[in-house]
Amino acid sequence: MTKIRFLKRSRRKKPKLSLILLDWNVRESLHLLRYLQQQTAPRDQFEITVIEFYEQVSEAVKKFENTIDNLISLGMSKDCYYHKHVMYNVGIAFSRGDIIMIGDSDAMVRDTFVETILDAFDDDPNIVFHMDQFRNMRRDLYPFNYPEFEEVTGDGCTNNMNGQTSGVLNTDDPIHTRNYGACMCAWRKDLIVIGGSDEHIDYLGHICGPYEMTFRLLNLGRREVWHQHEFMYHTWHPGQAGADNYLGPHDGRHMSTTALETLESRRTAPLCPNAVLHEIGTGRNLSDEEMIGKLIDPKYPEEWKTENIEANVSHRRWSDYVVPMGTYNGFRITSEVDRLIGHPIFEISMGEGKDPKKKDFLEDENLETLRNKINRNHPPGLLKEISRATRVFPLIISLSWMRQLTLELLVLTIRAVKNHDQKSFLNFIGGIGIFFRKLLRSPREIWKEISGSKGEHGSLAVTIYYQSRETNEKSPHSKPLVFASHPLSKIFLQNLQRRPYFPEFDFIRTSNAKVIEDVLEKLCQDETQRPVIVRNDLYARFHTIFSESTASDRIVVI
Repeated sequence: MTKIRFLKRSRRKKPKLSLILLDWNVRESLHLLRYLQQQTAPRDQFEITVIEFYEQVSEAVKKFENTIDNLISLGMSKDCYYHKHVMYNVGIAFSRGDIIMIGDSDAMVRDTFVETILDAFDDDPNIVFHMDQFRNMRRDLYPFNYPEFEEVTGDGCTNNMNGQTSGVLNTDDPIHTRNYGACMCAWRKDLIVIGGSDEHIDYLGHICGPYEMTFRLLNLGRREVWHQHEFMYHTWHPGQAGADNYLGPHDGRHMSTTALETLESRRTAPLCPNAVLHEIGTGRNLSDEEMIGKLIDPKYPEEWKTENIEANVSHRRWSDYVVPMGTYNGFRITSEVDRLIGHPIFEISMGEGKDPKKKDFLEDENLETLRNKINRNHPPGLLKEISRATRVFPLIISLSWMRQLTLELLVLTIRAVKNHDQKSFLNFIGGIGIFFRKLLRSPREIWKEISGSKGEHGSLAVTIYYQSRETNEKSPHSKPLVFASHPLSKIFLQNLQRRPYFPEFDFIRTSNAKVIEDVLEKLCQDETQRPVIVRNDLYARFHTIFSESTASDRIVVI
């Protein structure tokens, strides 16, 4: 049984800002605390909370103990993997500031850091605020020894573009070029409304971050704002990329796919909420003692043991967790304890006139049976149109796989022939082994991709169909508009448009931010209120553009 302990409790009653910093016995230096001693903002306007996941705090923390207002130990055993989101929730629960900041504890900041955060919320209260980070990869700056800011942004800096980070200037793929974990700030009351940070098992270890709260705050109606001139500064240290860590599901570039699903589903609630923050959200005032006994679920210490995680690392269906499983023909499917549940996507935007006595979801213990139930909810003609439009998918996906495997084999062969040395030959032999293992796995992987693509594009067709039907009743000349970027989506949508019995719709294939902004601006001036349907990969990539548009309430993400 874990026991949260206050090693130090703040006496500050009404700070404007609470800074939450984390450690799990890994930090060699928490030098952010030195820079927080030098702020232009008065010291009584902010409090500093440091949370240690395990029992004993590190020497790096003790070094700045006089600067810290709240020092909290969660008391977890050393054989547990760390979970940052639980630490976020402990910090949110005990914070007294109106604004919460969650960020890097081993970064440098200028003396205007706190002042900039406070000013941002004074200027626009309806925001979730982020600050990007300059990153320098020079090994000679380790161990950290307080270099000048100009040294960090100079030689070795990987993302300095004329005094701004490349991330804040990037409009093509901001979700992967900005550091969403460097500094995230939001109103504490807003974080309470969305239930705090999601304590789902998928966020255990390295693949996690406050950005999953950012996405749910966007769904709540807040704007995502990145400061253009104030930044954090980070120097290289061992293990900064999450080496030797447990990695939850991610998109291949360490962005949590569970967090990205939040953008698609547009939900505001966490999959796995914290009991204390839920109670606070209902209006209860809890004492420190009451919160200490409830903040950490008693099942976590056992579930998060290293041996249990490593034994179950390949299992995606955790018995006590809600697991998103994608979409199929207009329904979002989740695994929930001992059953599968399908929630209709199209009813999210078509809720008027729904029978209140009728369940708004389907359920079953078997995926195939659930899919059959879903299909019975649609007209047979619609399913036939989907089947015809996806008929070419197996051929296209199979050819794409074979092309990729052939290119990999070609690259290995060219390298071996070009270099003529033993190392290249051994790499070639090893590469051939990997190639054939991939080749043996490819039928299963190809079938998995075909099945997933058919289900997702079936959802796209179903949504267009029902949106068209609803729109025609209100405005006969207003067709749904579909945004997509993938070539497969283009082929599918063109096939649907050729079907004489399928409702009319327009679609735009683009991955250009300016094009999206221009089209959305025209939509906002369109009095017909035509519905907008956006493919999930495109929405995730340009979520700030879509969510900030005044047409956002018409958008369905598939």
